[in-house]
Amino acid sequence: GQFLLTEQAHGLDAISIETRADMQDDGSFILNTPNDGAAKYMPPTIPLPNISLPRYALVFAKLFVNGEDRGVRPFVVQLSTTKALMPRVSSRMIPERVGAGPIGHSITWFDHIKLAPWACLGPLTKPKDPKAAFRATVWRLSIGGLAIGALAVPSVGISAYILGRYSLRRHVINPDTGEAMPIIDCRTQQIPILHALAQLSVMQAFMNGSSTLKTFTDFTADGPVRAGIAAAAKTAMMMHAQESCTQLSERLGARGLYGHNQIINIQLEGRGGSIAEGDNLVICIRLATELLIGRYELPLPKYPECLAARHEVGLFKEYREELAGKLGGQHLSDAFNRLMLPRCKGLIEAVGQRFFYEAAKDAGLEQAILDIYEAGIVKHNPVWFAAYAGMDEPAQAAHEDAAITAAMPHLERYLEWTGGKNYALAPIMTQTRWDAFVRRLPFYRGAEPGQDVDVLTKAKMQIVEKGPCWMALRSETDMVDPVDQFHSRNGQA
Repeated sequence: GQFLLTEQAHGLDAISIETRADMQDDGSFILNTPNDGAAKYMPPTIPLPNISLPRYALVFAKLFVNGEDRGVRPFVVQLSTTKALMPRVSSRMIPERVGAGPIGHSITWFDHIKLAPWACLGPLTKPKDPKAAFRATVWRLSIGGLAIGALAVPSVGISAYILGRYSLRRHVINPDTGEAMPIIDCRTQQIPILHALAQLSVMQAFMNGSSTLKTFTDFTADGPVRAGIAAAAKTAMMMHAQESCTQLSERLGARGLYGHNQIINIQLEGRGGSIAEGDNLVICIRLATELLIGRYELPLPKYPECLAARHEVGLFKEYREELAGKLGGQHLSDAFNRLMLPRCKGLIEAVGQRFFYEAAKDAGLEQAILDIYEAGIVKHNPVWFAAYAGMDEPAQAAHEDAAITAAMPHLERYLEWTGGKNYALAPIMTQTRWDAFVRRLPFYRGAEPGQDVDVLTKAKMQIVEKGPCWMALRSETDMVDPVDQFHSRNGQA
């Protein structure tokens, strides 16, 4: 099933979509795309050859009854059979996303398709408040947003596991002693790994039944509050995933640039999560504005003395004072657009970070994890903590240093906590895997006098035909080199 809401010309302003469904005298509807700007963008709609199932969608369209616009409604539409698109449904497949697996993202048109009376999900009457009705219609976006945000948990966990294992086995020569030392001894390796592991732990604690998550799943709670919890959590999760994966990939050096070592692929796959089910920046602007003007409140801090809560409360106090004073309380003004909108995302990230810290503390996570996560919050906004928490740069560095030092003896245990062993396939994690991976790379060698050049070319092609070799490295005992085998059969050294 697909969720077709946004259009080529209407993304953030989806309430203004132009796809229309005209009600007929017999109660049926005619669904139509009136122009190219109204074509649905970008859910997958093309039939997939390896999936023998018909495809259906919720298609959002303006409902018209007797020529009157009754607002946006979802309609159940069959897009395809097991083999082909339905009549009067047209689709063009968008080029593949960079670094992401192909799933058939598309642009889709509807040409006067007749729908049964039951296809409209919702009332036929005109709503008193069109904006509120639209939000009620798309309320499940917050569930999808939180689910997509939760993908940050395995993304950060697997990436930290890969770099951790690589850093433990990779050695360099200490120029002062002439002895080999593992690169994990370098603080610059320890910091991103342990911050990622702390982020993983607190996000897991939040998703594993925290009190704030229980408020989100309580259908008796106010809708805007539930949507706000999802928005803050998703925003903070996406921030952690993108920032950590960038740093973890960099600490692999040149190896971090390649997909077979997974981290950069994980990062690129996750980039779309910041946009899917609500663009993070836009939902942050809406949520921050509504919180600043007091339309509702999210769950208040449970531990007001912790740095995460002090940071969040301090930002809200500062921004509300600025809104009431310098901006004259005008949240729709040009000044608010210029001075406050660029800071809304950081404000909501602080809310999400506080949610995670509280969840971790309630779950009884060990102090070393809490301290590292807290140090990460400080690093995210060092100026504020210097100005309002009495932590200058040396104090911030000392705070992080103490947390990292306390956690390092437990690194092996933390890596096992990630569960990454069953999902990390990167060949760089062990020397055995790396050697096996190198043996499967395309092989070239200059021909010896009298040697047939085509012999080596054929050997190379035998390897290439095996496909993406890093995906097959499930067993460290599979060490046969096909090039060596070929040479042995032909009596070549």
